Amino acid sequence: MRAVVTDSVLEQLLPLLSSHVDELKTQSLPEAGSTEDMLIHTLFRTCYAPSMAPQLANAKQAWPAFLEFLSGANGVPETWGPAERAQAYVQQLSFEQLAQGFTDGLGSEAVAQITSCLIRVAVRGNAYVMAGGVSLRDLFNRVQLDAVTAADEISAIAGRLGDDENKSKKARAASEPSELPELATLLEYVQNSSVGTDTALVPALVSLLSVFVGADAGRHGTQAYVMQLVLGMLTRVFEAATAAHIVVPESVVRVDTIVQAIRTSSSPQTHNQTLLLLAAVAAQHPDVVLHHVMAIFTFMGANVLRQDDEYSFHVIQQTLERVIPPLVQHGGSRAEQIAQAGPVLRVFVDTLTHIPRHRRMALFSTLVRTMGADSYAAAVVELLLEKNVARVLKGGRETDDVLAFTLSLTHELEAAQQLQCVEQVLLDVAALPADAVKNTELAAGIVQYADVARMSGGELRTFRLVALDYAHQLLTSRQFGSKLGALQGAADAQLSGTAQTQLQLIAQLSAQHAQVEAGGLLDTDVAARAWKQTVQLAYAVLDDVNALMRLQLFVSTVVQLLGHDDLKVRRKALALANTRLSEVDARTADADDVLKLLAPVAAVAAAELDTSDERESLACKQAALLCVATAARRFAAARPTQFTDLVAIISGAHSLGATQAAVASAAMVALAVLCDQLGPRLIPMLPTYLPLVLKHLRAATAQLETASADDLALLISALSSILAIVENMGAFLAPSLAPLLLCLLSPALRSEGEHAELRTQAQQKADEVLVAMANNVPARQLLPAQFAFYQREAVRQGAATAELAVAFVGRTAAALPRAQLMQNYKQLFKFFLSVFDAARNPGVELGAAQALEQATLDAFMRLVVRLSEALFRPLFLTFAEWAAASAPVPAVAWAAKKDAGRSQHAEETRLRVFYRALNELYEKLRSILTPYYVQVMDTTVAQLKRFGVSHASIEAQEEADRHEKAAPSALWTAVLESVRLSSLHDTASELWTEDACRRVFSPLADQLPNTKPVAGEKPEDAYDAYISRVRDTLAPAASQLMATAGNDAMWKMLNQFVMLKSRSDFACVRHGALLVLQACYEKLGEEYLILLPETIPYLAELLEDDDSRVERATHETIRLIES
Repeated sequence: MRAVVTDSVLEQLLPLLSSHVDELKTQSLPEAGSTEDMLIHTLFRTCYAPSMAPQLANAKQAWPAFLEFLSGANGVPETWGPAERAQAYVQQLSFEQLAQGFTDGLGSEAVAQITSCLIRVAVRGNAYVMAGGVSLRDLFNRVQLDAVTAADEISAIAGRLGDDENKSKKARAASEPSELPELATLLEYVQNSSVGTDTALVPALVSLLSVFVGADAGRHGTQAYVMQLVLGMLTRVFEAATAAHIVVPESVVRVDTIVQAIRTSSSPQTHNQTLLLLAAVAAQHPDVVLHHVMAIFTFMGANVLRQDDEYSFHVIQQTLERVIPPLVQHGGSRAEQIAQAGPVLRVFVDTLTHIPRHRRMALFSTLVRTMGADSYAAAVVELLLEKNVARVLKGGRETDDVLAFTLSLTHELEAAQQLQCVEQVLLDVAALPADAVKNTELAAGIVQYADVARMSGGELRTFRLVALDYAHQLLTSRQFGSKLGALQGAADAQLSGTAQTQLQLIAQLSAQHAQVEAGGLLDTDVAARAWKQTVQLAYAVLDDVNALMRLQLFVSTVVQLLGHDDLKVRRKALALANTRLSEVDARTADADDVLKLLAPVAAVAAAELDTSDERESLACKQAALLCVATAARRFAAARPTQFTDLVAIISGAHSLGATQAAVASAAMVALAVLCDQLGPRLIPMLPTYLPLVLKHLRAATAQLETASADDLALLISALSSILAIVENMGAFLAPSLAPLLLCLLSPALRSEGEHAELRTQAQQKADEVLVAMANNVPARQLLPAQFAFYQREAVRQGAATAELAVAFVGRTAAALPRAQLMQNYKQLFKFFLSVFDAARNPGVELGAAQALEQATLDAFMRLVVRLSEALFRPLFLTFAEWAAASAPVPAVAWAAKKDAGRSQHAEETRLRVFYRALNELYEKLRSILTPYYVQVMDTTVAQLKRFGVSHASIEAQEEADRHEKAAPSALWTAVLESVRLSSLHDTASELWTEDACRRVFSPLADQLPNTKPVAGEKPEDAYDAYISRVRDTLAPAASQLMATAGNDAMWKMLNQFVMLKSRSDFACVRHGALLVLQACYEKLGEEYLILLPETIPYLAELLEDDDSRVERATHETIRLIES
């Protein structure tokens, strides 16, 4: 009958089937395979055959009956009666029919009814499966629901749920909607069906989501699960549509509802599912998601970023990779980028410490990679550095962790990206204001990722330090160095750019430092120290960049920077060039590369001064000339031709010929180095640069009394140049010797004043030049110039100039080669004698005369000690004759009005000079000079007699005074010292024979009564002055002469002469006699006790002396004898 089943046949069979089913409800189920069982199976398969499905769907009785059979029984099998078992039995038969493809020919409405029925069965859990029967899961896989129908079903349930939400709160709480379980089952079914990714589901699912978002959170236990189903289905729909290049209409996408879902839920699973959905939506409609990006990432910062599980991390990555690209693809100006991306990046940075440590690097690496390292790596770094600033100021322990993390994050980038990041950070540091911004208009103009406008002055200073420290540590790190080395020069352009950026930064920092200092903003040690550290770090970063650049790249970069509009940048570039020039070895191939800097550097040195910024222009020219000096010092000797051409440039009008002291000083320093290195090669150009150097030297010398530091620096530079010229070209300076001596021997050069240290340097440098002239200028040129200078200038200017001139002649005499000395010693000797005579003029102030005499004596000794005996003997005799002869006093221009107190000093000049020279020769030649003393013995005796007083009484002494007896003077001291030294070095007793001693003993003892005070000596000081003369001069001479005589007869003679003076009317003379006696005992010791018997009577008298000083001296003498 299956082949002939019609509607009429079906109408007859269905009642039969129903009657058998009704009978089953009142009795036990038939056994499997029984006749009843087979009959019911046959009737069911016949009535509900798949081929009859279209007709059954329209049947008024058959279709409702089938749905009833399909619904089954309620409750659990353990509680079933016969009726429930019958319902379960028929339900299983319905399942079997559905499994045979019953729904293939049904319309969508009928399929929807079957689906609803199956869902209710699933919700109630009353699907009873017999052994070997069909399960509910199998049916769900077999019954195919189209997307539109599924969407309608979902929309219907959503509508009912929405109506439920519109009820009062009390009414909602009183009822538990049955739609939720059914909805969950429906969604599970649709999700696992073939239409689960159909875009037709989107409107219904979004509508359903909006119902849940508006519902009370946590009202129903299944709500969170259903929401996750909805979110998951929407995510898969969008992902599948994107993969199939199908665009879901923007009108059905309600991102605000999705964002609201993430805000209202407290479930981490819901959070993750919503973020995945947003990522999927962003792939199709980025602009729509972009409007809600801050809400998304703010939520992530407060919740998801803190989770420590793989799935949450996966969700974050997916969200970043889908939501971020639309954010950065819009491009625009940097201000627009900061406005769009800055808040998002700040969310991640602010949450850094809450993110699990082991996930931070992966998360931020994904963030930087997704946003684009080229554009946003520096932004992330700056925000991290800003976070570090807050921790530094608070003294947080995690300060190093944040900086270390920032460095590690940067190391994840490629070397070129790291360089770009550092350069951008440096640019932003350069753009920072000098101090806290208080003007709102200025604050609005600051374009920075870091919140600079709200930073205090201390925070700004700390941010600079932290940023520069970051750059320094990164550029010196091993990780960066290895990556940069692998590029093999591919990053040269970036390195060059970074160097330029850093130079601009240094220039900016220097200007800002000056600005805050001038504004009085460095009011604390902390601020001053911070600025100092900032500038030091900036230079350290510049050194780091410099060290990373290959030499060829460095040269090209510096050449490029020398043409920069900013003079500060040019100056810093020149400083870099100077450093690199000082490091390169002249013997290597690098020298050829680095010397390519010479031409552009020399061009800067020769350029005309930029009047728009004269200060910086001067600094640039100084730096350029310093580079030339450094290069010459390193390479000129090996490459003389290349550097010889530089002399003409340095000697130009805007360098050596410049009127600015700073430029001229630097040019002369460079010239000095070139002269040292190139030597005679510069002789042809001597007429070009020497006049300019002399011009600056004369100008600096002329204003020494009021000289500033710059003037003194100019003087030192000029002297340095002259020194180099003299040392290398001394034989060619004859025409310039006169002006040179006029400057070098100027007393003003040795005067005191402000800037004492610079003045000392100038004096030392001038002395070095004089020494160099003495050693390098030929005597045939130098001596005439010296003599002429003395006659023309020294005599006119004064004793101070004469003193300097004579000292210089002495240096020359000491430096003359042997052959030149033999040619010129006579004229040198005559010159010194003439100077000695100049000091005889009574009009010359005493101090000046003594200084000139001492200077001339020192110079004279430099000549004498170099003479051989053959030359010295006649010279000594001539000297002695000159000393003994009387000559007219020469006139000098600088002599003042005659001073009576100077008469004796002037008259004694020749002898005093002679004896002083004699004593100094004794100190140097010792016994060699002893035979020569015979020639002056008569003069010595005569001078001792001139000073000696033989009278014992006061009346006689006064008579001697009236006859102008000579007072002890420097000549007296020199004569007595010559007696002591000659006797000391007369080791063979050839000079001081008995006859010589007899001639001298009496005049020597007669020196004791000479108590005439020295000129200028106060009466109250006369006694002490006399005792000092005897103790220091007369007593040593007498005791040494006694020791040299070595004869007790001679001792007795002198002892008698001395002891007779102890009976003088003058207490000081008696005291003096005791001092001489003490000196003899100290010198001769026990041997002199032989004369004690003759001495005792005198000592006895002196023990009762009226003067306590004499009495005390007597006791001292006795104690000495006893010891």
